[in-house]
Amino acid sequence: PPKKDEAIRSVPPSSEPTAGGETPEEPTETMPTPPEEEKTALAKEAPEAPPAAEGEEEDEFALKAKPSPEKSHKLPMVEVEIGGRALQRLFEYDPSSAAASYSDNFLPVIQGRVAWFPIRYAGVFLSGEFNSALTSNGGDSSKPAFPTGTRELIVGAEGRYPLSLGVLGLSAAYFQHKFVIGDTSDTNDTQRQDLVWPDVAYQGLRLAGNARFYVWRSLQAGAELGYRLVTNPGEGGLRVRSPYYFPDAKASYGMDASAFVSVGILSWLVMFETHTQRSAPGARSNPLVDFVQLFRNFRFTSFVLQSGFSTGAFFSMASASAFLLTDYLHRPPSEYGLYFMFFPGGFLLGNFLSSRVSGRISIETMVCTGGTLLICTAVTQAVLITSDIVTPLVIFLPGFFVTMAQGIALPNSQSGAIIAAGPLAGTGAGIGVFSQLFAAGLFTQIYGHIADGTPTPMAIAVTTSAALSFCFGTMPLIMKMRGR
Repeated sequence: PPKKDEAIRSVPPSSEPTAGGETPEEPTETMPTPPEEEKTALAKEAPEAPPAAEGEEEDEFALKAKPSPEKSHKLPMVEVEIGGRALQRLFEYDPSSAAASYSDNFLPVIQGRVAWFPIRYAGVFLSGEFNSALTSNGGDSSKPAFPTGTRELIVGAEGRYPLSLGVLGLSAAYFQHKFVIGDTSDTNDTQRQDLVWPDVAYQGLRLAGNARFYVWRSLQAGAELGYRLVTNPGEGGLRVRSPYYFPDAKASYGMDASAFVSVGILSWLVMFETHTQRSAPGARSNPLVDFVQLFRNFRFTSFVLQSGFSTGAFFSMASASAFLLTDYLHRPPSEYGLYFMFFPGGFLLGNFLSSRVSGRISIETMVCTGGTLLICTAVTQAVLITSDIVTPLVIFLPGFFVTMAQGIALPNSQSGAIIAAGPLAGTGAGIGVFSQLFAAGLFTQIYGHIADGTPTPMAIAVTTSAALSFCFGTMPLIMKMRGR
């Protein structure tokens, strides 16, 4: 007799009469099983994942049977962390009679960290912290208690290894820790510049390991342990182991540890171009690729940098004017409030003029006009200050023309940047606003670092920012004249 498989193949696909006129019965037990039912039966009999076979359906079955850990927790390319923590710091000395142990319990610290991973398992990071809850008399009881803050900067490389429950990391970095002493609120007290050592800084190498665990989709908990080796404790009275701060410290190394809980508020990797009507249907790109594409467009870059540096000039002048009027010129604060009206008045007039001629004069010409007015004003103010002509009008009247120049150029530079961005108009608008805030903060910090109580640092910061704004503001007009 034929085998069972042969009997199945011998059955004709349709029931037709045979030579004897009878229609043979089809044996139900020998009917072929459909492929779907056969797979169901195999799955019941063998719950384990079947070996790889031909076809795509078996691959999908294998993926469902064994989910990949990368699918459950995708590692981000860029990490930005901002937060606060309660810091406990302790320094011990040898011998113990040298000084009382330096200890801070639950010191509030503002902390931030930015990490970029160009490859999956390795990247670079920058972190810092700041607090201003200390006081110091410089080791001299006759001195007042100066407000003292600590600032720390860490930059280095980090490697990470993903797990199903979290991420393990190792890092090696350069660190710099600095004690920053400020003046007291009492003008009769000794100034911090009178101290032999106004600030104390030390730096070195930091090796650390950390672990992060996924408690929930946006909730992480973890811990970090670091080893610090002080390679440069400073010189003379500025040494980290000086009699003023750390007399006869036991060793030039230290350990630090932290435990933390982080909550994810914003995941920027899922934010794509918002101007979807000008984008291709269904197009989704990487934001980093969009940034590179936009900054390769020199016309777009010129517009956003012009608006940024013009804002930097205004913020440099605004931050310096309060100190110069009240402390340098000894004018009352109420007078400062009146003079400050020059700033918004100039911006209002500049915006009014820009709206009146919009559409009749090209964007490039308006941006170049605003940049020219800005640099002329900054140079004029710098000449007056270097000539020892310092009055309230020398400070605030140029501020009127600085903000007027900004009001003329800013709307047009923003429009030009959005037009140059094309399909990436939403991303381009965001970069434009970021450039303004970043340049404002940058030049305000520059002025703060070079300030010496005179108007000269303000003139330097404003003129530098205005010159950069003028250079980038003229580029779009030059490109237009050359037909590019």
